[in-house]
Amino acid sequence: MEQDIVRKDMMHNNPIIIIKFHHKKTEEFTMHKHEFFEFVYIEKGEAAHTVNGRHYTLKRGDFFVLDVDSSHKYYGDFSLINCLVSPEFIDKTLKDKKKFIDLINNYLIKFSYEQLSESPANKMFYDRDKSILALFNRMYEEYKAKKPGYQEIMRSILVELIIHMLRNVYSYYSKTKSLIIRNCIQEIDRNFDTRFTLKSFCEAHHYNSSYICRKFAKEMGMSFSDYLQTVRVNEAQRLLVNSEKKISEIAQSCGYNDMKQFLTVFQKYTGMTPSAYQKQGVRAEQ
Repeated sequence: MEQDIVRKDMMHNNPIIIIKFHHKKTEEFTMHKHEFFEFVYIEKGEAAHTVNGRHYTLKRGDFFVLDVDSSHKYYGDFSLINCLVSPEFIDKTLKDKKKFIDLINNYLIKFSYEQLSESPANKMFYDRDKSILALFNRMYEEYKAKKPGYQEIMRSILVELIIHMLRNVYSYYSKTKSLIIRNCIQEIDRNFDTRFTLKSFCEAHHYNSSYICRKFAKEMGMSFSDYLQTVRVNEAQRLLVNSEKKISEIAQSCGYNDMKQFLTVFQKYTGMTPSAYQKQGVRAEQ
């Protein structure tokens, strides 16, 4: 099948472009590829995403980077931040490079590829603490304002973004060498705010739940349930201190529809109630 190619000259001689847009469900991108790297962050909604023949479901908070010449298309109702970057924008020595690995081996970034078991390009990851979103937004504001020296600032933010992405990615790869459990961790991190269970994960991927349960505990040093609750409680702690949401709203945002269960789990893992933790956090900031 012939594909559309988004060429560098369509960037109007800009080595970097960053845009925000909303994609309606009634619209569908044709399969296409780019002559530049593409950094993407999903701000709202959900989308079906096909990359080089592999299918993913994207949701709010997901981010990824695509190698040059990667084929992909979207379908769904979602909003995203899209950053298109010519490799030479980061450094002139990267001209004509097509792999994300070439970027991370550059002297400006100096992130050892040996720290990763495989390239993170063309794979989806979740921004749990919103640090990746903050960097995308900083780049977007610089690009929109176009003040003197904006490209230099965008370059430094982009390098910071790449390193933060690699830290985020490395956290998955460093926890376990097993692809199955790594996928499981990613699913938890992306779906902890839903009624996500070991059973739903195993059914979706056709795994034996008893096998995954044992393997998860062996590789992670804790049960599937403990890891899931830890992720949920960590997010609740962040929201209690950094948001204006009510405790009941935070409970729902973290996957707890039963307030009593949330209070019990939170106290078990932190040793205090959500309200006490919130007050402690407020006092620490004063």
